[in-house]
Amino acid sequence: MKRTLPIVLMAALACAGCATRYDMKLTDGSIISSKGKPRVDPTQHVIYFKDALGRTNSIPEFRVVELAPHSQMVKDTEVKQFNPMTKK
Repeated sequence: MKRTLPIVLMAALACAGCATRYDMKLTDGSIISSKGKPRVDPTQHVIYFKDALGRTNSIPEFRVVELAPHSQMVKDTEVKQFNPMTKK
């Protein structure tokens, strides 16, 4: 029992690192989520990533504005208050 607990904990820790989701914010404002870290090809200027179903997709590098882990992505969901400039 003393020997199996560390092995089980190490296996759980190794599997937890593989499940990272990354978000890509595009120039049109949409967000694409990927399983695992996307791979950037600097020669072709293309980003390769796997979607939720595990299929490999690609997107041109110039369309991506921000690429970050899901937990660190900046959310633009704030409602901005309109302050008109009027003279009284």
